[in-house]
This record gives sequence, C-alpha cells and structure tokens, in this order.
Amino acid sequence: MASHGTISSTRFRQTANDQPPSQASAQGSAEDPGGFCHFISPPSDDQRFTLEGNRFDPSDPDQWARAENLMKRLAHLIRFNPDENKARPNPNLPSGYTYFLQMVAHDLVHSAISTSLGDGQTAGLSNVRNAPLRLETVYGGGPTECPHAYEASQIAFRSKLRLGNSRIDRNDQDHSGPKKDIARGTTSTAAELTRKASYPEALIADPRNDSHAIISQILVLFHELHNCIVDELVRGGNLPPTANPFADAQRLFTAARTACVLIYRDLIRQDLLPRILHEDVWRAYSTGQTPFPWRVRGEWRAPLEFTNGFFRFGHSMIRPIYRFNNDPGNAFTIEQILERTSDKSPSDVPLEAAWLVNWDLFFSSDPNAGNVSIRIGPWSQVGIGEDVLGEGNLIARDLLSSIAI
Repeated sequence: MASHGTISSTRFRQTANDQPPSQASAQGSAEDPGGFCHFISPPSDDQRFTLEGNRFDPSDPDQWARAENLMKRLAHLIRFNPDENKARPNPNLPSGYTYFLQMVAHDLVHSAISTSLGDGQTAGLSNVRNAPLRLETVYGGGPTECPHAYEASQIAFRSKLRLGNSRIDRNDQDHSGPKKDIARGTTSTAAELTRKASYPEALIADPRNDSHAIISQILVLFHELHNCIVDELVRGGNLPPTANPFADAQRLFTAARTACVLIYRDLIRQDLLPRILHEDVWRAYSTGQTPFPWRVRGEWRAPLEFTNGFFRFGHSMIRPIYRFNNDPGNAFTIEQILERTSDKSPSDVPLEAAWLVNWDLFFSSDPNAGNVSIRIGPWSQVGIGEDVLGEGNLIARDLLSSIAI
C-alpha cells in the first residue's frame, strides 16, 4: 500500500555507490549469486535493464534522471490504461486474497531499518525474517520479546494474542463494541492525542499490519484463530497439566502457534498459489520438479527481484472502493482505508462498527455480492501515494525499485 515500496531514488544511488557496478553486477554462481538472487540462475547481461541499449547504472545521476522520467511516464500509461479488461471482474481472486498476499509479504521480508524514509542511509539494512512463513509477522519474537502483543494472564507467560474493543460509532468513547479490532494503546483522549501530535500505539508484533484498515482486520482473524486453538486445547484436555504452570503455558502457546502456522501454510499452498500461478508452474512447484532456490550458503534469502519486483503485482489488484459489511452505506475508498490507522488518524480508532469487515464479502467470487479484485495486468484503477517523496505514485516507485534492483 502507500507505506510499502516507497524506496527513494537516493537509497538506490547510495546502494549503487556503496558497491562498484562491476562488483554489483557480477554473475556469480548458483551458490553465490553475487548480490543478485535470481530465481533460476544468475541473469545474463542481455536480461538486465537497459536505456537505449546501454546497461543501466543507477549510480549515474544522468542515467537515473532519465530512468526516473521514463518510469513516471510509464506509470502514467499504466494508471490511465484504457484497456476494457481492467474493468472486468476477476471472480477467481476475491479481494481477500489481495490483502492475504500483503500479510504473506510481511511474513517474508521485514527490513531492520526503513529504506523509504532513511534518505539513502543503508547502514544496518537487513531482512530480519530468518524463519520465513512462520507467522513472525503475527507472533514477533513471542510473548517474552513482544509482551505488548499478548493478552496479560495470571501466569507470567502469556499464551494468547491480544485483541481490542471496537466502537459502536464515532461517539462511543467507552469502546463498548465487540473485541473485533487489534489492541491499541489509548492512554490519552483523542483531543490530547491530536494536540500533542502523538497517537495510540497499535499493540501488535509488526506495525506494518496496521498500515490500513483491511490489513489490521486480517490480523484480527489470525489473533482470533490462535486464541480459539488455545481455548480448544484447554477445553479438550489435550495437554495435561504438570507441576510447572509456566512451562504449561509455554507448551500451550507453542502448540497453538504450530497449529496456526500449519493452517496458514496449507492456505498458501492449497488455496492462494493455485489462484495466482499458471497451472504448469503450480504443478512444477507442487511436485517438487522446480524448487525455489532461496537458500544461499545455507542462509535463507528472499530474491531481490521477488521482493522489489514482481511480487508487487498485488498492487494492480487494488480496488478503488470496498464494501466492508452488509450495510450498503459502509463502502469506503482506498484513500479512506489507508488513513484508518493508529498512526494517521488517532481520533478514529478503535475502529467503529461500520469498519468491521464481513469476510464473506471479501472472499466471495460473486462480483455482485463481494469485492472481487481488479484483474491482474499492466494497469491500475487507483493512484495511491501521488507525489509521495516527490517520486510519483506507487506504480512509479514499484517500477523504479524493479529496474534499480
């Protein structure tokens, strides 16, 4: 969304200057891709981005200026592509998958520092996701490392994830709605928060999961799933207690987290991937004929062209308007949805009843009943992030990110 993919041109020029072009472009070997982790094999020179037939060097200010102008023009064509196909519904991909994909992206990559706001400073830049697809974006480092994301209990070790009360309407200052929002710290009144330019922190493991109202509601689903499994394990007596309540709580948490991860991975493998991959590609991966080569010298790495390039196809799926529930009046623009966070609109959280998602509308394949996603293609129906950091909209920044990588 607007807060993702906003990597500045300064950051790319700085990165390129940190490493000579000859070294940065080394093809390397299958074991060491030389800084470029290609899916199948290191790319050849004719596979790399060129300007008028010349190898693109993002450290060259003149080349970068030309590339930036070119990508902005291309982004404009994508944004206003008149192709009638982009208006056709895509019943195979209800909009719930757009934001489930965003959750998966958060679970694959988390930078140790912000590349979009660091003015090109890359010291300490790393991907802190060393255990991919294990729901670190939900659990963080666990109750000991991220206690704020977990529900307090009488036992010192917290086994449940935290949820927060919603509001009946915007006048509900007592937050008397059901626990259907993420937990948010609310130590001050809305007026005080606005006046002090502070905000109620989102009490979650990964702050990116409060980058807009839909992703925070997806996180609520995962918190509810974990807590439901904890309750079922206790009710069913599957884990007989020992003489150590602290160890019992740890065991309960670990069992519930393991179950959630297995469910999550099964959803990715059996439901998500068949919807977004070509049938032949899906078959090759599902049978193990073509494994993802994402390990280099034993270390897991997300390929750069994946994270900074084509995985951003999800941005083309974004609808301009979403219905949140069965009330026809509760339809919101993507701009309104992006603003509904603890950071951007502290006086508007916790979420009101009108903002609580009915997931039947987001996972229905009926275009008349639900929010089917925009068809995937070289177009967009939204202009998210216009002129953010002076670099055009989200489409332009995605293109700049891809060519620089």
